Amino acid sequence: MTTPVPGEIRLSDRLESLLALKDATAPVSLNLLLRRTEGRGIFLVILFACLPFVVPVSLPGLSTFMGLMVGVLSLRLALGKPPTLPRWLGERPLKPATVRRILRASVRFLCLIEKLVRPRRTRWLTSRSALLLNGSLMAFMAFV
Repeated sequence: MTTPVPGEIRLSDRLESLLALKDATAPVSLNLLLRRTEGRGIFLVILFACLPFVVPVSLPGLSTFMGLMVGVLSLRLALGKPPTLPRWLGERPLKPATVRRILRASVRFLCLIEKLVRPRRTRWLTSRSALLLNGSLMAFMAFV
C-alpha cells in the first residue's frame, strides 16, 4: 500500500482524473477504484461505509453489510495486504451515475480536507506496527 508523500499527486486530483477519463459504459467496481487510487482510497471507502450510521436510526441489516466491508478492509490494512474487498462484494459493477455522484462528492470532500490537513509524522504513522495497531482497532470497532 502506498502512502501519501509530500509532492505526490493529491487524492482529490487522482479522483478528478478518474472522473474525467472514465468511460461511461465501462463497468466500475469498488476494487477497481481502490486499485486506481493505488490503495490511498481505503480510508475514503471506509468513511463512506460508516456514513449511514451517523443518523440516529439506520436501516435494518445495513450494519452487517457495511461492518463486514469495513472489517475486511481494516484487517487487510492490519496485515499489510493490498486493500481489496472479496470478489463477491468488490467486483460488483456499480451504476455509472452512482460512480459519478460518489466521485464528485469525494472530490469536493477531499478538496476541503486537503486544505485543512497536511501530512505529518507520515514516517511513523506508516510504520508496520502503527498500521497493525490502526487496522486492528478499526476491525475491532467494525465487529462491535
